Amino acid sequence: MTKSKKSEGDFSYIALSITLSLLIIALEGFYFVKLYHEEITLLQFIILHFVLVFICMIFLIGAIKSGKDFRLPILLFLFTLISGFIGGIICIVVIILHGIYSKVATNFSEWLSSLFPDEVEFKNDLYDRLQFGWEDFGDKSGVVPFKDVIELGNEGQKRVALAKMTSHFRPEFAESLLVAINDKSNSIRVQAATSISRIDRDFSHAIVEMEKKLSSLKNTKKREEIILKLAKTCDSYSSCGLIDEDRAHDIGEKAIVYYEKFLKYNPKDDDVKFMLGRVYFILGDLNKSKDIIATSLKNKMSGESGVIQPEVIKFYMKTLFSLNLYGELKEFCESSYHLIDADNVNSLQVFEYLKLWVMGSPKEVSGGADA
Repeated sequence: MTKSKKSEGDFSYIALSITLSLLIIALEGFYFVKLYHEEITLLQFIILHFVLVFICMIFLIGAIKSGKDFRLPILLFLFTLISGFIGGIICIVVIILHGIYSKVATNFSEWLSSLFPDEVEFKNDLYDRLQFGWEDFGDKSGVVPFKDVIELGNEGQKRVALAKMTSHFRPEFAESLLVAINDKSNSIRVQAATSISRIDRDFSHAIVEMEKKLSSLKNTKKREEIILKLAKTCDSYSSCGLIDEDRAHDIGEKAIVYYEKFLKYNPKDDDVKFMLGRVYFILGDLNKSKDIIATSLKNKMSGESGVIQPEVIKFYMKTLFSLNLYGELKEFCESSYHLIDADNVNSLQVFEYLKLWVMGSPKEVSGGADA
């Protein structure tokens, strides 16, 4: 069937619904007035009423057999049966509101499929990653545009942003998703809740599947890869900001277990030591976090491992600051200029932090500030 013929069929179907509704209003109303003036008996009125209900039932059966949308016929049938001519009035109002709303609303099936498309074209996916900076996981360039879209964009833009955040989720997107949960639009709130539910489900499923795979593996090298992947997944899950505090703590402890298992196989992997120290910090064990990150930094400073990323220096400074070890923090800053990776885009910010503390820590420091 062509699009024009389908449109003509839909118009005829709606026109028939309106005609039948008007017929019910006219006849039911007319004979109700006659009954009120005692020009006909109650039995005669009831017979007429059920004749009209029978016509509505035939209309409903015809709609079902022809594959039409039978929501309107069933509504007309039920309301006519219960309310008489008032049911016809209600159906007319429903048809008018449906016509107005359908011009601006997105079809439910289209909206649902747009939430999480099954297939993403490579060129579109590549464009998204370049546009939002998703290939650089140290850079937060993808977070600000999403947050701005959720707060200031129109409904269509918000839907696209939510779909992108769900498909390429990072913990930094949690704030934008939580903002969307309180959006004034019902559809955006529903989509945001669906996105959070899907992210939660995907994390849980990934952890369960990897644990099953780990239990069946005998090869040591492959076990190491799965253990590290499990640790990172649990780490991301616990810090995603979308689960309650107790659950985040439990998942964080699981991340610690897997990081420590990996380090038993690879005791010199200082990058993983930093990840482990960061999880300890998030869970509130600041001293443990400090000791682990300090060991990692010591190895890198002695040349035993690779270049120190600015994030590691910044996080160690934050740990010392949180422990109120201002003197030790200043000493560390004075000896850390040569550790800066000049090729990293975040180096300038960390350099400014070091410069601030080398010039002299403040006499009074308010607790809780970021280093």
